[in-house]
Amino acid sequence: MKQKVLNTNWENLISDASDVHVAATNFTNTFINIASACIPTRDVTIRCDDKVWFDSNLRRETRKRDRFRKFFIRSSSTSAEHKYKQQRNKVNNLKKQAKKHFYATINENLDELKVANSKQYWKTINMLIKSDRPTHDIPPLRDPDQNFNLAYEGTEKSEILNKYFCSISNLDDANKDLPEFDDRCHDFLSQIIVSEQDVLDIVSTLDANKAVGPDIVSNRMLLAVKMKFQNHYVYFLINHS
Repeated sequence: MKQKVLNTNWENLISDASDVHVAATNFTNTFINIASACIPTRDVTIRCDDKVWFDSNLRRETRKRDRFRKFFIRSSSTSAEHKYKQQRNKVNNLKKQAKKHFYATINENLDELKVANSKQYWKTINMLIKSDRPTHDIPPLRDPDQNFNLAYEGTEKSEILNKYFCSISNLDDANKDLPEFDDRCHDFLSQIIVSEQDVLDIVSTLDANKAVGPDIVSNRMLLAVKMKFQNHYVYFLINHS
């Protein structure tokens, strides 16, 4: 990935762009394409209804118990019954131990995470306070812009909520004059210049544990190739934004 970033002609992204917004979009798309080609991906299953103390080992033993149970039901043999009950008792003991160990250490972990990693802290908090019932979608919402028809899709419901919360901060300032403010000083910034070293310093302070933004460019990827970038490209973007 570092070599591909180094071999990419970032200058073309500047010269081919009509304005700084197009240049930023070109940079984002090119960087994401490089990352997609170099970073391996895999499909994972998110089990939202699992207990917070339920781990992969416990899941494996539970599946093994279920297989023994099915075999016992089919065969009805004494040996199959013995294996099933033995595995069932093992799973029950593992559940008790996992639950006890989780809650015994959670307080210490929360105190450390609150200071060191806020993202993991809130993730743990959400795991603790989630309902024991299976997760479901929020109920249908009425859309004021569509004659209050019911919205069932998740995207439609999110748009309704987004419009509502945005409307709270929208003020009717038509034909309103701004009040006069007294200047607190006679000095002002007419132009802000950012150097290439400033860009490198800011990139170096990025938190790799932070979630990605709307552009899907993660801090971890930027930190991995920060020394391979032609920093004057980012420098150009900032000074022309």
